[in-house]
Amino acid sequence: MNIDITKEEYRNQKYLYEIELKDFKQIVKEPTRITEKSKSLIDHVFMDMERKLNYKIKNFKIDYGDHNIQILTLEGNLDQNKKQNKS
Repeated sequence: MNIDITKEEYRNQKYLYEIELKDFKQIVKEPTRITEKSKSLIDHVFMDMERKLNYKIKNFKIDYGDHNIQILTLEGNLDQNKKQNKS
């Protein structure tokens, strides 16, 4: 399923709303598929917002293919953060 969340369409908004109801957030903000004629954000990365982790996401253009690579870096102690959220 390719959902381009840069387009404000009902289907796209419903998709994001359903994800957010489960305390997840789509964190990629830049287009992930770029061609000569169009740009779209169809590659999604979701974060569990209850864990309150610090993160960085990088969007890298590659020489082959028409989708960029998404690299997610989590910062901090994941085990400690998990214990804090259970209390």
